[in-house]
Amino acid sequence: MLDQSLVQKQKQSLTTQQIQQFLLLEIPCVELADRIQEELATNPALEVDPHSPELSSEQEGAEIGAEQVEYTAPEEELYTSSTENNDFSTDDYASEDDIPEYKLRLIQEVEEQREEIPFAGDTNTLSDYLREQFITLPLTPEERTVAEYIVGNLTDDGYFKLNFRDIEDDLLFNENITVSHETIEQVLHKIQSLEPAGVAAKDLQECLSLQLLRLKEQYKEEEEQLHRISLATEIVEHHFETLANRRYKSIMQALSLSEDEFASVQHLIRSLTPRPANGFGSAVEAAAARITPDFTVHLRDEKLLLWLNDPPGIPSLRISPEYRVLSERPSAQKIKEERPEEKAARDFARQRVQEASWFIGAITRRRSTLLSVMQIIVELQEPFFRLGDVALLRPMGLKDVAERAGYDISTVSRITSRKYVQSDYGIYSLKYFFSEGTVREEGDAVSTRQTKALIQSLIEQEDKRRPLSDAQIETMLAERGLTVARRTVAKYREQLNIPIARLRREL
Repeated sequence: MLDQSLVQKQKQSLTTQQIQQFLLLEIPCVELADRIQEELATNPALEVDPHSPELSSEQEGAEIGAEQVEYTAPEEELYTSSTENNDFSTDDYASEDDIPEYKLRLIQEVEEQREEIPFAGDTNTLSDYLREQFITLPLTPEERTVAEYIVGNLTDDGYFKLNFRDIEDDLLFNENITVSHETIEQVLHKIQSLEPAGVAAKDLQECLSLQLLRLKEQYKEEEEQLHRISLATEIVEHHFETLANRRYKSIMQALSLSEDEFASVQHLIRSLTPRPANGFGSAVEAAAARITPDFTVHLRDEKLLLWLNDPPGIPSLRISPEYRVLSERPSAQKIKEERPEEKAARDFARQRVQEASWFIGAITRRRSTLLSVMQIIVELQEPFFRLGDVALLRPMGLKDVAERAGYDISTVSRITSRKYVQSDYGIYSLKYFFSEGTVREEGDAVSTRQTKALIQSLIEQEDKRRPLSDAQIETMLAERGLTVARRTVAKYREQLNIPIARLRREL
């Protein structure tokens, strides 16, 4: 049997304008000009203010359109422990009160786990460097196409892991050319002859072998060095798995080597690079190096100054005077005489003027909101912005910033998404400053990055003949007042790409 009943409850609904405000907060400064141009193209009541001052080219590189805030450290120390999509749901922009607790925890965990790396300056990619060397290779037009394909598909470490069948299929489908297995192999060998040595290898073993082959050519007239290189080649090509598992005595017995001889050969192998692309930026890093920072934080006369940067080309906006007049309510007499088409035109103008007014206000609110959130981040991470030492980064979560700024956690998350700050020590993603923390016995907290840095330091200083286990590292951290579980030590070690103790052991 069906029952009918009335239920009264409160529910917060977001208007389209509120959602658009969220979207404006989310876009970085480099996309703001495009968003403004889009609005200018769709709303005839919005126009560029012709009386706004023209900006000189000399100004554009400095503080153009920037709003400056002088940040002074408070007397009492303040401290507590995505790609844009046009399809959106109002659920994604709910207030903090409307988001379930489990979802808030999930947002916090995701943001704390993001480890975006800071960068500075232009970055030349390995692919670019290899293409510059193509002039030294005798390549036919067909081989040049294959070479471009190989270089364009190198991993960030400089390896080429695709099989030849995939190359043949892709070139046939994308370039409409048929190449043989032999042609691909020949071109690959030519690329492997370029600098840096070991590039385009299929795996670490081949990478080391290619580097040793290059060394053989370099020292072919030095008998002692050549013998050492030959032993290293023998180990890499025929005892690689044994070497990787640190079973050194088995190698010494197989090759009849003394401990000193093996130590000398091992030193040679360890001098080779496992990452040919080391020193070159990845395609992502190269793109990142061209990022325009959204903020600038600069230390001047012991004071931290904060700017919100607007890229060149951001116009000053106003409401069209013609549309403003057209949208004004006429006198009662005129309303009686007004024709239907005139009323429709007036309603259209009024709607567009309202939208233009809202958009201009939203741009202003975006500026003040971004500045207030960034100022909180600078306050919480003041020691880092002064000295640039990662060890000075404090534990900071989205909730810490949200409480001080007076915004929802979801709002702070979107404000800090895809935003960068230029400091005196490089360019950093805002997400870089968010991390969980560990509390010392004394009561103060240490950020995850500080804990990782300490673990890395302990491992770098360990006796390589008796490397530290995770349990030993846990004990050493406890001696320094840091209570970190062994499984957490293991997790941090893996995130630092440091192998287990057995694989770090040396003779």
